[in-house]
Amino acid sequence: MPGQGVEIRRADPGDVAGVRALCRTVQKAAAREEIGIHLCSFLVHPFFAMLMLLTFSVLQWRLQTPLELTACAALLLVGAEEGLRFWLFWRRLRHVFGEGADLRDLGPFYSHPRRFFLVAVINNEVAGTVAARETDSFTSAKLWRMFVHPRFRKMGLASRLISACHEECARLGYTSVVLRTHVTNFKARKCYEKAGYVCTGKNNFARLYPHSFDVVHYLFNICDTKVMDKQIN
Repeated sequence: MPGQGVEIRRADPGDVAGVRALCRTVQKAAAREEIGIHLCSFLVHPFFAMLMLLTFSVLQWRLQTPLELTACAALLLVGAEEGLRFWLFWRRLRHVFGEGADLRDLGPFYSHPRRFFLVAVINNEVAGTVAARETDSFTSAKLWRMFVHPRFRKMGLASRLISACHEECARLGYTSVVLRTHVTNFKARKCYEKAGYVCTGKNNFARLYPHSFDVVHYLFNICDTKVMDKQIN
């Protein structure tokens, strides 16, 4: 039965190693996926076709080599140049897929009375995490560090973690929860929207044409949920 044997609780010192290992696993996979998305988008972008055509034309005009050789040389040059440009672009956002200073100092950071860090444990293994911290608004919390290990997905674990996070936020007096994720994080966005989050906007985080990395913002109103629950009951 999905979800059976899952314990969701606040993290303790014994969970730190498991939490950090889970974070690295999920973030590395997310980084690889994001790079793949950008690569595929670039290869079908008109910019790539125009750059290849221009490079090929210049090389053919100057070198007068066989077409096949010119095409290979053009591809190598464009690949090297665009590889360097993508590396410069990735430098601006790669920290998004890093471990985070809070996870390296888990205990002290989340000892703050307005913060918490939850873990989902299955067979003594940290299978998922979610955390919340204060924002500029006293009544609004920020959800983050939402990770589920690939081996434990499709079990409803993410939904349970989000629900547990909302309950803990309500206990601390928060009336709303905000979060942000990148636009191409399709599975996570679907999960948040299913949980009742509403998109409130989008903004660019990093750009180096034709590459762009955008983030989308979400809001969940705990008060509205409580009202609906009372009406149902």
